[in-house]
This record gives sequence, structure tokens and C-alpha cells, in this order.
Amino acid sequence: MGAHGTPVVQVFGLHFDLSVVISSTVTALLVLWLVLRGARKAQAGVPHGLGNALEWYYEFIEGIARDTFSPERAKIFSPFLATLFLYTFVANQVGLVFNLVVGDKSYWKSPTADPHVTLTMALIVLVAAHVMSIRLNGFKGYLKGLLQPSPIGPLLVLMETFTNTLTHGLRLFGNIFAGEVLVGLLVGTLKYSVLVAILLSPALLIWQGFSLFIGTIQAFIFTVLAAVYIAQRVEAH
Repeated sequence: MGAHGTPVVQVFGLHFDLSVVISSTVTALLVLWLVLRGARKAQAGVPHGLGNALEWYYEFIEGIARDTFSPERAKIFSPFLATLFLYTFVANQVGLVFNLVVGDKSYWKSPTADPHVTLTMALIVLVAAHVMSIRLNGFKGYLKGLLQPSPIGPLLVLMETFTNTLTHGLRLFGNIFAGEVLVGLLVGTLKYSVLVAILLSPALLIWQGFSLFIGTIQAFIFTVLAAVYIAQRVEAH
């Protein structure tokens, strides 16, 4: 948030945005901590608190999987979809909490406010779809799915895969990035005067609440589309 540049380091000729590296790592660790803590509480007896919330959450994801896959395959993909949704949800929100600025560089933002992250997530879904199609249907069944409904099926699949993957990643990026830009603009105006800060603080709080809602909806949409794209491959045989 705010009009600050981001620190970039070069490793073996590759450029890495440190704000993305830091926030992505923290997001992954936070998700891991939530899951491990929730699982520990669930195993301790009757689930309550975080354990109960995670149990309800997993049942919700299982419902999405059952609506998309056959019953047997819903069990296979539920853990992947649950991980994807939780990571996307947390990644969408962490940039709304605070900003870490050192000098003129910002070291913190939502990972999903960067197109490299969201497109990589979309590519992971793409790879999972094709790899699991081969694993579950065999290579012959995988090729049969590509050739449906006509011999030019592979060309159609290639075009569809490109557009689906591109829009899958950029849709998430666009929504989260736009929200953080507006939050940054509102935060930047608070420093002009006490009166401006008083007048705009409610607007900032309202927009952050709305961004929280948008981040949740976008995590849901991203996960549902991932399930649909994977099902198109693993069920097409």
C-alpha cells in the first residue's frame, strides 16, 4: 500500500521482488500453522474453536468437490482444493493489515496483488489437471479425452487452456491489486491534515471491510474455477 517501490534482488540472473517473497512465505507459514493447530485441537477430543471451524471449512470444500467431480474423485481432490482456497484467502487479506516500509521501499503486500504469483497459481492448477488426468485415466484415456469431441480436439484444448489459465490468474490479480491501490491512496491522504484524516478514516475502514469481502469471494471463485478446470480434464474420457 502506498506510493513506494518494491525491493528487487537478482539471483542467477533472475529478479525477485522481496515484498512478494516475504509475504508469500509468511502466508504459507500462517496457513501451515492454522492447519496444524486446528488439527491438534480436533484430535484432542470434541472439536471446538479453530478445530471446529476448520472441520466446517473442510466439509464446505468437500461439497464443492462433490458438485464438480464423481464421488470417488471428490475425495482425491478435496485436500488440494482446501489448501488452494485457504492459501488464496489468506494471501488476499494480508496486504490489508499493514504495510512495511523501509526507506523508500515497501517490503509487504498481498502476494496475490502480483501477477507473477496468481499466474503461477493458475499454472499449478493447469499442471495438476493434466498430470492427474494421466494418473487417473491412463495415457490412453488422457489422449481420448483430448480428441473429444472431434479430431481437432487438441487444438481446441490448447486454445481453451491458454485463455482459461490466463484469465484464471489475471482475474484474481486484478481484483486484489485494485483493492490495495485504493487502500494505499486513502492511507496516503490521511497525512495531509487532521481534518482530512478524521473525514476519510471511516471511508478507509469501510473499504477495508469491503476488500475483505472481495478477497473472500475471489478466493472462492478461484477455487471453484480450479475444480472446474481440473474436472474438465480428469472426467473427459
